This record gives sequence, structure tokens and C-alpha cells, in this order.
Amino acid sequence: MKRFLLIISLCVLTFTLTAQKRKEPLNIPITLNYALPKAGFIVTVDLENTKYLPGPYAFYAEKKLGMKPDYTEITNVWKIKNIDMTAVVLPDDKAVYSINAVGDYSAINLTLSPDGYLAGISAANASAYNPNISQDYLKKSIVISKDPSSVKNEKIEIYKIGTYNTLKEVLDSNFTEQEIDGVMKKIWDPIIHYELKTEQENVSEAVKAIFRIRASRNELLLSDDDKLDGKTIDVLLKEFDKLEKEYLQLFLGKKVTYKYTRSFICVPEKGGELTPVFRFSESEGITESRTATLYCVVAENAVVQGEESNDVATVAEGTTVETAPKLYYRLPAVADVKLKKANVDLIKIHTVVPQLGKLTTFPMEVISSEKLSLIFYPEYGSLKSIGR
Repeated sequence: MKRFLLIISLCVLTFTLTAQKRKEPLNIPITLNYALPKAGFIVTVDLENTKYLPGPYAFYAEKKLGMKPDYTEITNVWKIKNIDMTAVVLPDDKAVYSINAVGDYSAINLTLSPDGYLAGISAANASAYNPNISQDYLKKSIVISKDPSSVKNEKIEIYKIGTYNTLKEVLDSNFTEQEIDGVMKKIWDPIIHYELKTEQENVSEAVKAIFRIRASRNELLLSDDDKLDGKTIDVLLKEFDKLEKEYLQLFLGKKVTYKYTRSFICVPEKGGELTPVFRFSESEGITESRTATLYCVVAENAVVQGEESNDVATVAEGTTVETAPKLYYRLPAVADVKLKKANVDLIKIHTVVPQLGKLTTFPMEVISSEKLSLIFYPEYGSLKSIGR
């Protein structure tokens, strides 16, 4: 019994010592990271590409049909149908900071947004910051329609006309000998094979088909057949028109139109400095050619609260580790962000551009000793409120 009580006493003593040891402050260094945001701008461009394709029999159009071809050579024409610009929040790789701490961790109780931006420090209410940051820019920044280079040229070919047969029957001269009335005679035994029609044969049959379609359409319009109602006649006329158009394209050519949407992300790093977005020409569309028209973004008239001069930008580069911890935040700038075509303003957005603002600090020792609570606007990296 005494031995049993002794074992229980040792267990209780061990538990007590362990609990007391866990109450001692830990001296393990930790590093907390956070990021400040920057403003990016998504430029979305709606493009229209029209290809003018000559017909393969354009040379015969005037002679056979009395019509001049609409297109005699392949022509490519690009147009910008619409262009838009939207501001988005992006992580600033030049404003990523770390805080080292040992011992008392309460002074570095950081609150971060879901995107990793600074939202608060020692803030009792973690939901006090503005949860307005969205990852939508990840979806908007990709190309949302197929690349124009992946579209093959749509050639005009006679074999694509469903009712036309490009093959012809050819009879070979083949003779066999047979005995007829006691006399051996040569008997013609034709062998049929198929060959592609020549260009001249295709042209001739295409012309005949056009005139045949027109005659059939006129006959239908002048018909007094009571069995044909208005709806049936309308369907037949549309089929005749469609078929005639397909044959006429062989001589006159045609145009085809494709539509695309492209989007680009640009980030102005310095006030008044042009940031290229893309180059555009009517013959090539969006291109890297230096002769094409440049579309660019520029942030002008940047104003920082408490600063008299414009275009202030003080940004630390890389990750900073402070031995005496400081909290980095921004006095963001407000600027006119413009999308320009050459020297012409297309779009202007008056908005906050954090990276053009002033970078400043708040001593961590003051936060700890005064037991302060700081809340930030995570989308701007600026201070929202200070309290206890």
C-alpha cells in the first residue's frame, strides 16, 4: 500500500513540474511574414478579324458569269471593337516584410487577409478589416478565347459544296474475244474507274449549276402548284439562295469574321511613366512589331496625403528582417490612371495606386508597451485605425 501511494505521489509531482515548465516563456525565435499590395490594371480588348478570301475561279468570273470578283487576293483586316480597363489588387514583390520575435508573442499578433496582405496587428476583432480583396483577377488575366494564330485560313474549295461530285467516270477501252457463229470476234467490255475532274470541268459544271439554280428558283416563284404552301416555298427559296451563294463564292470570293477577347495585366511602377500594354495594327492585330500603334497605361497627377510633391514612391526591395521590429505600411497615392493610344486618352480611372505612395513604419515596441491595436486597409496597405 505504501509503495502504491509513493508511485501516485511521484506521478503528481512529475505532472506539477511539467505544468510549471510549460508556463515559462519560450525562447524560440519565430518569423512572421506579410505583404503590402499594389494596384494592377487589367486591359480587356475585344477584337474582330475579317478575312477576305478570293475564289479559286476568280479568273473566270467575268468571262463565264459577267461578274467581277469581290476579292482578288487574301486580305486581313483587324478592328478593336471595345476596350476596357479594371483596377485589381496584386501582391507587391518589392514590399514583402518579415518580423523576428522571441519570447512575448502578443505584440506581433498579425491579422492577414486571405490573400496574405496586412490587415491588422493585435486586433481583437479579426473581422474588423475590409474583406474586399478578390482573386477574380486570376481569372480575368488569362486569354478567354482562342488565340488568333490557332485559326486556320478557311479556303474556298468546290469539294466543300455538298451537292457537288468532284469525281467523274472514265471508261477504259477493253476488248475481249468471243466466238460468235463460229467466228472469233472482239467484244467491247468497258471497265469503269473514277478520276478527279479538271479545273475546266469544275468551272463549267459550277457555271451550269448556278444557272440551273436560278432557273429552278424562277420556276418555283412562278409555279401555281396548290400543293406548295408559303412555308414550303420559303424553305426551298432559302436552300436555293444558300446553294447559289456557295457556287458564286468560287468565282467572287467571300469574307469570314472571327471574334476574340484578349486581356493583359499592367502595373505602373512610377508616376508619369508609360507602361506598355500591347501593340496593334489593322493588318496584324495584336503584334510585337515596333511599327504598330502602342497602347499603354500611365499614372498621372499622383498625390500622397501630407506630401506636396507628386509621384512620390518609396518602396523597399525584397524581404526585410528587422532586429528591432518595425511595422511597414503605406501612405497610398491617388492618381489618374489613363489608358492611352499613342497620345490619345481612351480611358481614365481616378483611383488609389498604393505603390506610388510613401512607405512608412510604426515601432513594434510602442505597439507592445502601449498595447495598441492597429487595423489596416489590406487592399491599400494603409492604416485604418489605432486603438487599445
